[in-house]
Amino acid sequence: MKTSNKLILSLLIFSFLGGIGTLFAFKKNMVVVKYDNIIQKNTEGNGVLKTKVILDTFQSEIIYINRNQVVTLDPEANNVTATWDENLLDQLSISEKDNSFYISDNHYNHDPVTYNLAVTIGIKDRKNLKIYCDDNGQLRNEGVVKTDVLIIDNEDNSLVNLTVETSVLDIRSENNAMLTLKGSAETVHVQGEESSQSDFSDLNMNTMTVVLYNNSKLTADRCNTVVGKLRNNSSLDFVSKIPPGMIDARNNSSYQVVN
Repeated sequence: MKTSNKLILSLLIFSFLGGIGTLFAFKKNMVVVKYDNIIQKNTEGNGVLKTKVILDTFQSEIIYINRNQVVTLDPEANNVTATWDENLLDQLSISEKDNSFYISDNHYNHDPVTYNLAVTIGIKDRKNLKIYCDDNGQLRNEGVVKTDVLIIDNEDNSLVNLTVETSVLDIRSENNAMLTLKGSAETVHVQGEESSQSDFSDLNMNTMTVVLYNNSKLTADRCNTVVGKLRNNSSLDFVSKIPPGMIDARNNSSYQVVN
């Protein structure tokens, strides 16, 4: 075998082994979220809603919302309450582990017409929050959500509508997710993909970095500086004026003022 070929082969083997080492290191440190299979039970609702405290003190900084769950953030409370059919409340199970909070109903069908589980999570004195909202989940708030850092990951037809006051706001939205934010944020980074829709027209921002792909749309207004990358039929709309900065729009994407 030629010396050059041996060198190339050695580099490939080294890269492969390095990749495996990196994969094992990542796997060792990552948190894997598993959901139990839903078991259909004979318990039936009677149509009477009841509210119950399901956790006396909420301590997590990461919240998972999915499967048509409706979650309200309460910045003045510390507990977690659930409102559901009184015959079904006992089927709820909750878990706080690895600084993360999960809710599972263990049995019920998730037809959005009949599934009316509503959960209120008290986030008083939470300086950092990371929220995953997907699979038709809904997130809203009572009062203003005040944090130092707020990270929101919403996807798969989920709906997020919040009033916030934060220093750092980091957003990832995709797969027909809808996001409406009001209030104020010093630094905002948002990435929208796969027909996501975001409305920041009532959000005061100092700086915003935005990346939009594949038919995604974002509407903003009160922003001092913007840096943007738009691709594949995406749109960045400003209500009054385009702020200073740099926006790169390609592949039938656009940015403009809309009145």
